[in-house]
Amino acid sequence: TYKPRKADLGALADRELVGLLKHSNAWHVRIARRLLAERTRTRALDADAEVALDQLAADADPRLRLEALWARQAVHELKEARLATALADKDEYVRAWAVQIAVETRTLPPSLGTTLKQLAASDPSPVVRLYLASAAQRVDPTLAWNLVETLALHAEDADDRNLPFLTWQSLAPLMQKDLDRAFRIAGETRWPAMADWIHWYAATLEGAGPARAVAALQGLQGEPLRRHLAGLWLALEPRSKVPAPEAWARLAPDLYASKDMSVRQSAERIATVFGDETRFPALRKQLADPKMPANERQHAFNVLSRATDAAALPVFLALLDDPKMREPVLPVLARFDRPEVATALLAHLDGFPAPLRFTAINTLTRRAPFALALLDAVAAGRVKRDQLGAFQVRQLGELKNPEVDRQVAATWGHLQPTAGEQKARIESLEKTFNEAPLWAYEGHAGRVHFQKLCASCHVLGPDGTRLGPELTGAGKNGIRYFLENIIDPNAVVGADFEAVTFELKGGDVVSGLVTAETASAVTVRTTVEQRVLGKAEIKGRTATGKSLMPEGLLEGLNPREQIELLKYLTSN
Repeated sequence: TYKPRKADLGALADRELVGLLKHSNAWHVRIARRLLAERTRTRALDADAEVALDQLAADADPRLRLEALWARQAVHELKEARLATALADKDEYVRAWAVQIAVETRTLPPSLGTTLKQLAASDPSPVVRLYLASAAQRVDPTLAWNLVETLALHAEDADDRNLPFLTWQSLAPLMQKDLDRAFRIAGETRWPAMADWIHWYAATLEGAGPARAVAALQGLQGEPLRRHLAGLWLALEPRSKVPAPEAWARLAPDLYASKDMSVRQSAERIATVFGDETRFPALRKQLADPKMPANERQHAFNVLSRATDAAALPVFLALLDDPKMREPVLPVLARFDRPEVATALLAHLDGFPAPLRFTAINTLTRRAPFALALLDAVAAGRVKRDQLGAFQVRQLGELKNPEVDRQVAATWGHLQPTAGEQKARIESLEKTFNEAPLWAYEGHAGRVHFQKLCASCHVLGPDGTRLGPELTGAGKNGIRYFLENIIDPNAVVGADFEAVTFELKGGDVVSGLVTAETASAVTVRTTVEQRVLGKAEIKGRTATGKSLMPEGLLEGLNPREQIELLKYLTSN
């Protein structure tokens, strides 16, 4: 029953266009406002239209007062006096929009700046305070500090889902220039989260920031202390060898002696970044004692391994006999340039299940002395040649040791399979998979293989780590997609997934993806661990042009296990 209607709003006079701002159809309102704005580019509005706009600004309906405000902004006729009137309007949305419009040009008259400070202190509306929090990013620093300080005193906004975050976005850029003022806010704010963010962000800054964050721990107890220690660790975790602040030596003994395990453990983690080894002897005993709770042993292991504590090496080697701890300790052993490491690993190799054996061989291929011991064992028949996959053989080449290269060439010949070999392998496995009675293969077993081989880098459903491409839903791509990427992972290497090799001054070679970098350290994710490398430790850094995903990934599985894994991948 609807019929089209033809309207030529451009033919209307200025006053008639102002009248359309009251229209119930938003299209008429928008077009009228646009036409008024276009006309004011070449001439002033008619006097009767100006009067009509003033009348609209005084209307009892707040929607119409907002329309008048927007229209005045569009025609560039929103003078200081009119903005002041809008900032005092009884409707919260009119006041809020007046705040936004007032700061859009970033040239706020002083009188209006005073009004904004008053609103931040006393306006009852969270809507207005939200707009003030946003406005603090577009005013001069003096006013911005004042707005942030005042807004952060409103206890009623502590649980608001936007206001604290938006206020923090205004404060963060100011902090580097005045840490003292920021910490005063942290001490006065009624928003616990704001205090957390200030302490955390200060610790991420170079210079005096970490020292101020540590000094601010003085006198804290209970939950505030736990929160600020957690934030301090979050800031320091990706850094290395940060000079210990003077206050740390004064505060640390009480933190280490705390009856609160969370406080004690946070302090012990932070100590590794500051180079404080005070707690290491106690942590070595804690790690070596199998009767200690598992979470406390794991904490001790994390601290000592992060610090690469040389005195802990005997304890680490003993963990090779501990079924619960041997998996995480294997990659850590590569950090120690000691002959007993290679001896212990080779002695345990036959007793490890396939995934642990893969990790142990990775460790043995990280240093030239370890690699030579491994190659001697291969030559003597104590380690089977086929236990080393293509990835590990390739890693031996990264050591750039002439004797290692000679023995590798003598044992394996060329390091990389030819394109023809890879293509034949893909086609063979594809044919085997397509002809297999998949109903006879367990999907659960495939998930177990995924968790062991793939979950350290990929996410599939509830399992895994999001380092490489996510595989959830990738089953729709078919078996060929998986075979090509597993068997020939270097055919196409995305920029985000290119492995970087770091040669360390201690002789260790680490290959992985760079996940974070600070002024003092690089965080690298390898196929078996995440490690923070101090830049002072790095001798060389090379982009390999290759994927972190190892070649020969399927070689550790027997034919049935390969089908189980491929079934699980393609069925998701």
